[in-house]
Amino acid sequence: MKVFITGATGLVGAHTAKELLKSGHQIKLLVRNKALAKHYFHQHGLSVDEFIEGDMTNRELVKTSLDDCDAVLHSAAMVSLDPKKANEVYRSNIASIDSVIGSAHELGIKNILYVSSLGALFNPQAKFINERAPLGFPRDAYSKSKRDCEYYIRNMQSTGVPVQVTYPSGVFGPYDPKLNESNHSLITLLKVIPNTSSGIQCVDARDLAKVHRLMLENPPTSDFQQARYIVAGHYYPWQAFHQLLTQITGRYILNPTVPGVAMRLLGNLMEAVKQIYPLSLPITRESMAIATQWPIADSQKVIDSFDIQFRPGIETFTDTIRWLHQQQHLKPYWAGQLAIYSG
Repeated sequence: MKVFITGATGLVGAHTAKELLKSGHQIKLLVRNKALAKHYFHQHGLSVDEFIEGDMTNRELVKTSLDDCDAVLHSAAMVSLDPKKANEVYRSNIASIDSVIGSAHELGIKNILYVSSLGALFNPQAKFINERAPLGFPRDAYSKSKRDCEYYIRNMQSTGVPVQVTYPSGVFGPYDPKLNESNHSLITLLKVIPNTSSGIQCVDARDLAKVHRLMLENPPTSDFQQARYIVAGHYYPWQAFHQLLTQITGRYILNPTVPGVAMRLLGNLMEAVKQIYPLSLPITRESMAIATQWPIADSQKVIDSFDIQFRPGIETFTDTIRWLHQQQHLKPYWAGQLAIYSG
């Protein structure tokens, strides 16, 4: 099977590409930075069949590139916390659906996988989320784009277009080509984890990659509206997550008690500040709502459908923190040696 992949210099796309290569499949990668992509896969001793340098919204380029492919994985998305880029983020992510998924359908490709986000289903009033949950009402540009991409995808599924969808929670893992949003936030969480309401739900990029491989190897032949899978991994109340990271690192991590409402007010304040100053802090109205009002997401459907088991969180975060330290992403906060939990 030859798979066309977008987003292969992101954590999800990179691990999925590696998983497919190790299972004997061929891949063709659409990337914005060919040199970065080639270096990444060379580091891991893997040979990629073809790199195409370009933008996911370039429909003509995408359609030409899809010509000899059997399957498509669309995992690329533009992410930015800069309010001045909000329109660009929204337009780019929406346009990519027509460019990648629409082109694949036009060419008659019957094996298409779109990587969405649990943020598209986020509802602060819900107690849990499964695949039957209605789409949410996000306010930031990225989450809005993922929600509205869902409208496009679900309309295609309802007319028989062979598209499968995954909804990952926060994705963590080592060997991250560009340090994704979740891994970047982990650097902050290694310094301070608020004792607040709700918790964090996270999946290992390697487990998500395995799910993607299994879905591409076993595409449905009908009823595509049922081909939607939450891949959420493990849920940790914030105090339990603090204990986990403390156990792994053996270090003191600040753990102030902060009411959820106070964190949401901080998110609102930061939104106002960012309208004036382009701060890159991962504190937004949406992120604070998710951090303090997250309903537990149910992954049972994907577990039953593909006989998948999520690796323990202590393995995910031990591997990720060790990698962050090796790559010097923890400097200057954690200079020198780091004693990490070894089982």
